[in-house]
Amino acid sequence: MDRMSLLPDDLIFKILSLIPSKVSVSTSLLSKRWYSLWKRVPNLRYSDPYSDSGYSRASGFIDKFLLLRDNTHAIETMRLYVNRYCPRIDIETWFRVAVSRGVRVLLFNDCRTWYQPIRLPRILYTCETLATLTLVSAVIVDVPLNICFMSLKSLSLIYVDFPSDESVHRLLSGCRVLEDLKVIRDNNENVKTFKIMIPSLQRLTVDDVFIYGNPVPGHDVGFVIKAPYLKSLAITGQFGWFHSLVKMPYLVKANIKLRHGDSRKFRGLVQIPMHPAISTHGLTYIHIYN
Repeated sequence: MDRMSLLPDDLIFKILSLIPSKVSVSTSLLSKRWYSLWKRVPNLRYSDPYSDSGYSRASGFIDKFLLLRDNTHAIETMRLYVNRYCPRIDIETWFRVAVSRGVRVLLFNDCRTWYQPIRLPRILYTCETLATLTLVSAVIVDVPLNICFMSLKSLSLIYVDFPSDESVHRLLSGCRVLEDLKVIRDNNENVKTFKIMIPSLQRLTVDDVFIYGNPVPGHDVGFVIKAPYLKSLAITGQFGWFHSLVKMPYLVKANIKLRHGDSRKFRGLVQIPMHPAISTHGLTYIHIYN
């Protein structure tokens, strides 16, 4: 540890950013040199998904972390895995603080046993700094009409439910510069038609996961894709239908697996060059089957 104390502050901050925040804070006990270093670490990483000690453990630590840290330094990354006792109001407050501190990467994994709808604070929908957003097992309500993610390049929605088809459309319409989208959903959601209409999108991954019941194709459940500049497309569909509104001439990789329906319709969306020298945008790999 004496050798580490000789390192410059910037390098120590990078090291502390790679470990859980609870460990980072504990370094304050090492010496006077380390007493305040954690307060300038740009990341908050907290994981307590399976604890039965009540919500006070998570809420108490995160509240104190945000209160005591040096707020002249931005919170660049916030990664939270919360347990089943964590109250919704605390989660919403942490999001607000992160946005006000210029967060760039935000990951939220809702590990609570019973669902309480998470109301994302409205300030998040107009966050100018957010570049990567990952939501896992969260139920979202109150998607506002005015959304503008000015810097959001990567979005992952993993088992995220929405109140309606329109709320999904509003959210994605506000992603003006989005390049990478990942959607994983099951057959127990409110949304019927999941519309992905993003001109800037370059990489799309969609997993339609079957959870329970009869694996019968959902005639009223599916995806509509309008992303003409896609370069990479991966689809795994177990119960819904898929439809594209445009051709995708820039695709260089596609992997499409459909349990139901006719996957051959995707062949007309790509262009396979006769020779590599003819087109630099031709499809180089495709794997399509039912």
